[in-house]
Formats: sequence, structure tokens, C-alpha cells
Amino acid sequence: MHNSFVNLTFFSFDFGGLLGLVCILSLFLYRLAYLIYNSQKCIKFFNFPEYQGSVQKIHSKPTSRLGGLVIFLSLFLFGYLSNKSADGITYIREIFISSIPLFFFSLFEDLYHNVKPIIRFLGILLSSFLFIAINMDPFPIIDIQWAAPFFNNSLAVSIFYILGVAAISNGMNIIDGSNGLASTTAFFSLLTIFFMSYHAQDISLMAALFSILCFLLIFILINYPNGFIFLGDSGAYLLGFIVSVFCIIFYGRHPSYPSWGALMLILYPFIEVVFSFIRKPIMGRSFFKPDEYHLHLLLFAYLKRKNNLEIANRKVMIYLIPLIAMPFTVLIYLSNKDLLLMLFGFSVIMYFFMYLNYLFKKH
Repeated sequence: MHNSFVNLTFFSFDFGGLLGLVCILSLFLYRLAYLIYNSQKCIKFFNFPEYQGSVQKIHSKPTSRLGGLVIFLSLFLFGYLSNKSADGITYIREIFISSIPLFFFSLFEDLYHNVKPIIRFLGILLSSFLFIAINMDPFPIIDIQWAAPFFNNSLAVSIFYILGVAAISNGMNIIDGSNGLASTTAFFSLLTIFFMSYHAQDISLMAALFSILCFLLIFILINYPNGFIFLGDSGAYLLGFIVSVFCIIFYGRHPSYPSWGALMLILYPFIEVVFSFIRKPIMGRSFFKPDEYHLHLLLFAYLKRKNNLEIANRKVMIYLIPLIAMPFTVLIYLSNKDLLLMLFGFSVIMYFFMYLNYLFKKH
């Protein structure tokens, strides 16, 4: 039996007070971002061009794409106003520092819409490298016998995780586009890791995850269902980055849990990025250019036949809840590698069943 009082010792008066203060401040920042984007004077002063969208655009009204900026600033404020010895603060600071290159380039894209995809990808790679370089926890153990020589090489393992973090960051951006979709996906994954940390009695991870979950929940409540503010590329990349690095941190700190569970924690963005990497060349399309053949876009095309754009947009996340909530199933099979792999296989089949269903309904 786990002692709940031991597991919740991170939630001190100072911790809760500062967290509440930063959450209240984030509400003010969301309101400010909304007002700035809807002020013609501010748009002219900062010379922000109007966002023209792309084939992936499924919303009809101009909306601020600065939700990611507020989450980023919340991490900064909480991480650097907190007591240095407080549990979990080190992870908040590591994430903030290492995500700066990723966030810098993607924020410029949100504001000016002229940053090339390859530049943003290089920024993600640099952030992934910085995290791997500054994180002092061990790497997770990858249980693949035929690849053991590869994973025994520290340089090869570092490259593997750098590319893995970059891939999931891109995957989260791929699924972003419908109100609440990327943010809710990240929320379920991080909440699952929080409960896993509770099971492992890892107070430091619980503290870091609890604060991020609070910041993310505030965004979700503002973004869904009416979409008053969007994550933007900066927010989607940041959430993908956060989810992937916490997978690395947890399984590195707790090698008794099979790291195959990470596949379930990053399930939806992982499938999207891998499938896009395979599908687009076959279709003669560039991997770096957006197209309308992602699951949520096919679903939206189906839903808008019977609904207006706003209603169809809201329903996309609801229809995809079975896929989004799959990370929770890791809690059932936390220490069983074989069942985790079977569960992942079932989830992949479920994804493609949904994909083919809405693909055929599109035509």
C-alpha cells in the first residue's frame, strides 16, 4: 500500500501558493493575448501579417496563436520563482532552458508565418540535444535483444533519443488543428505519467507534472470548445517536447517498469508522424509540407457535411477520445511488457480502422 501523505508532501503551502499565483497570472496573459490579436492598432504596431492558413485549416475566424507563449511563460515564472530545493523544480527549469530554441523559431512562425519547416525542425533538434545534454538522469533501458549493441553505445543512444524527442514534437504539431485535440492528448499522457509517478512514489516527478498539468488544464478550458486562443506551432511543439522528455525521465529513473509503455504514452502523435513519414513519399508529397490526409482532418471533412464549421471542429476531439485516452490503459498493465505491446498493437489497428473509415467517407 502506498502512503498518500508521503506521495503528496510536495504540495506545500509555498508550492500551492506560487502555483495558484502563476495560474491566475496565466489567465491574465491569455486575456492579454486575446485582446492584442483582436486589436487592429496592436497588429499594425507589431506589423503582424494576417494568417492565411493552409490545407489543414479547419476554423473560420481569426484567432490568436499565442497559447503556447502563455504556457512557456508560466513554466518560466514557476520554475524561477520557486525555491531551489523544492521537489521537481529542476525538471521545470531543464524543460524551459532546453526548449528555448524550439520555442524561439516556432513563435516567430506563429507571429509572422514565414519560418521554413526545416528551420523549425532544426530548432527542435537543438532543443532535444540540449535536454539530453543537461538531464542528469539515466536513459531508459530499451529491451530489444537484436539491437543491444546499438543501445550499448552512448553516442548512438543519445542520437536515438534526440531524434525521438524531435519526432514526437513534430507529431504533436501534426495533430494540432482542432480545438482541444493536441492539448487534451498531451494532458492524458502527462496525467498518466503523474499516476505512474505516484505508483513509483517519485515525489519530484509528481511535483513537476502537477504544475504543468495545472497550466495545461487552464489552456484547455479556454481553448475548448469555443477556441478563444490556439496553441500555435510553438505550443504544439512545446507540448510534444514536454511529453516525450517526461517519458524519458520516468523510464530512466524507474528501470523496473518496461519502457515499452512509452509507446502508449506517445501513441497518437507517434502513429501520425510515422504514418506521415511513410505515406507522404508514397503520395509524392514532401514530409515537411502539410496536407489534408491526417486522421483529424478526414474526420473533420466527414463531420462538416452535417454540421457548421464550428460544431464540426468541436466534435473532432470527442470522436477521437478513444484514441486520445489510450495512455490511461498503461496504468492497468504498468509492469507487463507483453501486454503493453499487445495493447499498442491493438491501438494501431484501431487508428487505421478509424483512418480508413473516414478516408472512404471523404470520397
